[in-house]
Amino acid sequence: MAIYFMSDKPIVVIGAGGVGCSVARELDKRGTPYSLVDVKECKQALEKGRFIRGDAKERSVLEEAGILEAPTAVITTNDDGTNGYLTLYCRSLNKKLRIVTRANLDRNQNAIHKAGADFVVSYTMIGASLVNNILQKGDLTILIEGLHIFRYKSPRALIGKTIAQANISTITGCNIIAL
Repeated sequence: MAIYFMSDKPIVVIGAGGVGCSVARELDKRGTPYSLVDVKECKQALEKGRFIRGDAKERSVLEEAGILEAPTAVITTNDDGTNGYLTLYCRSLNKKLRIVTRANLDRNQNAIHKAGADFVVSYTMIGASLVNNILQKGDLTILIEGLHIFRYKSPRALIGKTIAQANISTITGCNIIAL
């Protein structure tokens, strides 16, 4: 079983506003291919991505973006109702899709989760993460609701073992994301 799978298929980013363009910049830095979808023209230069002008509520636009094979979709519009709908729609088109969705209002997080989002990112959660990082002196970062990243020194029993041999995910319920 793979803990981390890198796909050659592009990530689909819906919304080319401030948040969507920030996601695109980070994907460019990492050399990750992506499709950026919006009804408005994108003013940002895209290095590893391609821009698709169109309404993500239309199946043909999402198919052109690669939603049927995409490993991940990041939904970043400024409207929680639209984000909930797009989450539900994208999930119906690709059951294996990992969906990260923006929520402007905390009260909408649960509904967006129920619509099929794997992760919901809100401004409140980001603010709480920043405060927590300051209080914890950077040892623990809460990236999104229910996801914690922490550093842990390898115990002697794991030295010399591969990640698969260590069986960490099964034993602890945690996944290794970086070494």
